[in-house]
Amino acid sequence: MSTSSRSSNSRSNVPTRSLAGVAGRGLLAGATGTLALSATETLIDRRVLSRPPVYAADRIAGRLAGRFGLRLGAGRAKAAGLVLRWTYGPMLGLAFATLEPRWSHRRGWWVRAAELAAALLTFEVIGMPAVGATPPLRDWSRRERLLLGLHIGAFALAAGALLPARRRG
Repeated sequence: MSTSSRSSNSRSNVPTRSLAGVAGRGLLAGATGTLALSATETLIDRRVLSRPPVYAADRIAGRLAGRFGLRLGAGRAKAAGLVLRWTYGPMLGLAFATLEPRWSHRRGWWVRAAELAAALLTFEVIGMPAVGATPPLRDWSRRERLLLGLHIGAFALAAGALLPARRRG
């Protein structure tokens, strides 16, 4: 099948698409979401908190390294945090673009953005503390909780606008 052709999937009546096309759009969506998240963090976090939040990428990198008995200095933690962030965001876009047509029955980019935000918030407040990447939510300040919601919203709106739309066959 060529990258531009579509056919109906007989099991779900969801048109099949080129995996490469969906993957490319997902990666682009995730990278765009990461850029939006980075912008909101740069512009707002330091003004509101006067310090990096508990979920800052360099702090997550340091905690995860510590789980494996490694110590990262500030420079290495910052570099590892950038690698984490710019891997994590595009991979989220890729995963959501690949899986979203399987569960979403709604149309519209804003619905995809809301679904992505809900999934991401769930992972951030349950999954990340479970693996030791962030402290439990009860240890976060109220401002950090609100800012996390802002960051997730920025990521989800930017990424959701670029995610491939589901089309019925």
